Amino acid sequence: MSIKKPASLLEKPIACTATKKSRIIQVSDFSPPYFGGMESHAAEFFRHFAANGRLARSLVMFPSAGASLEGAQSVQPFLGHPRVSQIFSESIHKPEQLMLPVRNYLELGSILFFNSMYWVRCFEGIKKQYPSARILMRSGGNDIMQSNIFGKGGNVFERQRYAVEQINAHSDALIVNSNYSMARFEALGMFPGKMRVVSGGVDTARFNPPGGTQSKDWLRASLGLPMDSPIFFSAVRLVPFKSVSSTIEAFGIFASEFGKKAFLVIAGSGIELEKLQEKAKALPANAVVIFIPPVPPSQIHLHFMASDVYVQTPVYSIENTGSGYYVHTETMGRSFCEAASCGVPSVSFNSGGVSEIILHGKTGFVSGHDTGEFAGYMAASLERRNELSKNAREYALSTMSWGSVFSKYEAIFDGLQ
Repeated sequence: MSIKKPASLLEKPIACTATKKSRIIQVSDFSPPYFGGMESHAAEFFRHFAANGRLARSLVMFPSAGASLEGAQSVQPFLGHPRVSQIFSESIHKPEQLMLPVRNYLELGSILFFNSMYWVRCFEGIKKQYPSARILMRSGGNDIMQSNIFGKGGNVFERQRYAVEQINAHSDALIVNSNYSMARFEALGMFPGKMRVVSGGVDTARFNPPGGTQSKDWLRASLGLPMDSPIFFSAVRLVPFKSVSSTIEAFGIFASEFGKKAFLVIAGSGIELEKLQEKAKALPANAVVIFIPPVPPSQIHLHFMASDVYVQTPVYSIENTGSGYYVHTETMGRSFCEAASCGVPSVSFNSGGVSEIILHGKTGFVSGHDTGEFAGYMAASLERRNELSKNAREYALSTMSWGSVFSKYEAIFDGLQ
């Protein structure tokens, strides 16, 4: 299926009149069941603003024009919703393919919200055609550093510069996920006044402490997990910047001191799986590592609820793109928000924006990049679990819920009118 551009599409600007509560057009690449914070954000944004009536349309990307829609479940909960239009990956490189559905629906609203930076090359054309439109983009932190916008620079540094120039010149606001991300972008030349920091995002009704019919014992029995031993949990991609090998090493140190059987459950997949499985075999006999495949978003909360402590050891990883490099790290960490909402304390290496999410000594611990220190915090989290759990749940309810996040978005949207 191809989209034809009307001859008159780019001929003259079309005025867009903002109302008191301007309606929103969302542009997204993927959503659950793809795994990750960006996908969760896209789905929750859709649910929230469709429910409150401000969402005029959601444009969701399919892999390519004419591609089989056999895997169309990947765009749930969007697929089949009356406010959804499909766009294709060609729209990233051909602005007119994006602008056609924008033209059709922009009369219903004047805010274009991009959940991905892939369409940054379209911003100038949209502003020329729709000068009254408001363009907002959300960054997950690593996307602009990576700047996979090929054809707009011979190396990653030129592409970063292009992305920053387009956002500075043609967007009305850039929502970033942490102060750490904001500082990194400012170092690239992003205007500080362009950026708004909004952190967090978790369904606090679904991610909640175990209780009632979903007791911890019931959850562990349902998931086939041991009943009477401490369980550390990590939902993580098995890739270099997550440094899962450090998690396993620290767990071994903890178990040696602990003396009794303990479990580390790692949910994830990635290029380092076999290496990590071999590393786990060398641990003391009482340190049991269980590897399970990535858990679907609809089920992941059960694993948090069944666990005692959530652990991750992200680092600063230099990624070579073949035309330059960038530093990949944990810019926020949505899984820490999910753990806190379940009343599960977190322990993490102090990388990127992690210390903005985990309150050291109150909702968990932030460790230096030392596995011995990390193992000490794993033990402290078990010893102080009741206190840390209560603090974490209260913190999640007060600052991390999707309602809290999107109320901040509402203020940003209304402030641009």
